[in-house]
Amino acid sequence: MKIRIGTRGSKLALWQANYIRSLLGKISSALETEVIIIKTTGDAIQNVSLTQMGGKGLFVKEIESALLSGDIDIAVHSMKDMPAQIPVGLSIAATPAAEEPWDVMVFNRKTTLTDLKAGAVIGTTSLRRIVQLRRTKPGLRFEMLRGNIDTRIRKLEAGSYDAIVIAYAGMNRLGIRPAFVERLDIIPSAGQGIIAVESHENSAALRSVLVGLNHGPTFSRAAAERGFVTRLGADCQVPAGAHAAVTGNSIEITGFVADPQGSAFFQDRVIGSTASAYGTGVQLAERLLKAGASEIVGMQA
Repeated sequence: MKIRIGTRGSKLALWQANYIRSLLGKISSALETEVIIIKTTGDAIQNVSLTQMGGKGLFVKEIESALLSGDIDIAVHSMKDMPAQIPVGLSIAATPAAEEPWDVMVFNRKTTLTDLKAGAVIGTTSLRRIVQLRRTKPGLRFEMLRGNIDTRIRKLEAGSYDAIVIAYAGMNRLGIRPAFVERLDIIPSAGQGIIAVESHENSAALRSVLVGLNHGPTFSRAAAERGFVTRLGADCQVPAGAHAAVTGNSIEITGFVADPQGSAFFQDRVIGSTASAYGTGVQLAERLLKAGASEIVGMQA
């Protein structure tokens, strides 16, 4: 069997695609694999924030189109880039064991978030990060920062920012070890640190292979977090985040929703079973919507 793996062309995306390729090789040496790079709209436009461009689906739609047309057999994505709605006929077939989901702050000198002075410039375009950091450390300035991790760190080292915020998972997977790093105590993006393997629902032979890639606790975590964002119905113009932790057959998910200014902030947590992980995430979203978040996301609770 030959499996054509579709991916973005960034260093991190290629790392993830080749990681999946290596895992498939361990499942069966008889499998033939090929990595196919697909340029996405999100990759093509680097000088505009995702909020202005219309959302994170810009990193996956061209790849999903290639999957639907049969040009590739599976798609490999960062789960946090996946929109709530997946095209009919496609689904997430597997999620290997996740990396740590946390955000980190990288500084251009030895310091900490607590020690940053008012007016310090932080590079990030994520409303989720901005809203939570403003609650933690008022007085910071935030400026747009896009591009791959290497590019972001080069801009930091050039003095364009006092610090930048990036996901630990990508940094660690690429072996990047900045000198001055601090883990942030903020709620990550749903799916952060998880690799999603997407395929056709009706490709039974292929999916019987892909199931060997799956890590049960990570799949449950992904299901809960996607249940949360799907029920919430929010896009990247609404600051929101969620993280689920699995212990045995139990799953606990914490999430928040805020307005872009952070003046309204709703946070809660729900405990459920891994057997109903998706529903547990939905339940958390419904709690927040009923608490008042429905006015932010424009939905009825």
